[in-house]
Amino acid sequence: MWNLQAINTFLLLAEYKSFVGVAAKLNLSVTAVSKQIKTFEQELGEQLFVRTTRKVNLTDFGASLLQHCQALVDKIDDIDSFIVSQKIVPQGKLDIVCSQTTGKKLLLEHLPEFSARYPKINLNIEFQENTTGRQIEFGDIHFAYATHEGVTDDMRSRYLFTLRHMLCASPEYLEKNSPIKTAKDLMQHKIVNLDLRAQDHFRLSSNKKINLPTPYLVMNSFEALMQSCIDGMGVMLTVDRYTQPYLESGALVPVLPALAYRELDIYLFYRAMKYELPKVRAFVDFYSEKIVG
Repeated sequence: MWNLQAINTFLLLAEYKSFVGVAAKLNLSVTAVSKQIKTFEQELGEQLFVRTTRKVNLTDFGASLLQHCQALVDKIDDIDSFIVSQKIVPQGKLDIVCSQTTGKKLLLEHLPEFSARYPKINLNIEFQENTTGRQIEFGDIHFAYATHEGVTDDMRSRYLFTLRHMLCASPEYLEKNSPIKTAKDLMQHKIVNLDLRAQDHFRLSSNKKINLPTPYLVMNSFEALMQSCIDGMGVMLTVDRYTQPYLESGALVPVLPALAYRELDIYLFYRAMKYELPKVRAFVDFYSEKIVG
């Protein structure tokens, strides 16, 4: 009676309320999904869903069974996690979600050494940004700042470093344009910025609003935007850690450095689990060692 495949299909149908949606999720035909549910109902001797032309709803019995089946699946997942946690060698697929601006450079910088040390861990990395109206999807590991949407209190974390916002421009740009002595002077200058913060202001640590003209150059690549700033195309709102090499070389110059810019604490977030997976522990420990020291 307890066919785990049928239970999984039952749980998905209860969630999606659509045979088409479940079929797409499981890469099966709608007919195959319908047959699994019908067979499961026959084995139970009870109807689980009320089907209409547009929607699928749980019966009272189905709603009660749902809680028990979810508890069963959670227990099985717990057993699986325990088994994996006992393996000495970190291995398996590791899903990493990383911000373009707060983690990409650091992640890639140490990636060859990590892969050489843990060759049995298969990495699936997705670079994202928390743009307006879109909650970031969470993987096994997430490079993010503490207030990032998608990060919740029940996640574990490891502090990495603190980023400080700053304005910068190339010496050539500043020579060709009017001086920037106060925040009000920024309204007379060209602003280049990332698409996720392509707005007419930014805020200081005190939450004071500093007005900006509408950015005339917007890109979705931090590296490309930084190069544009170096090439003299305008003033850029960036972060100190990734701009420092260009400041030291003289390619960029800080603008209004006396302002009390906002700071962001960057963490490695990962899901809180009863049994911490070796692949997760290996990644968190490795990158904490490399970045924090």
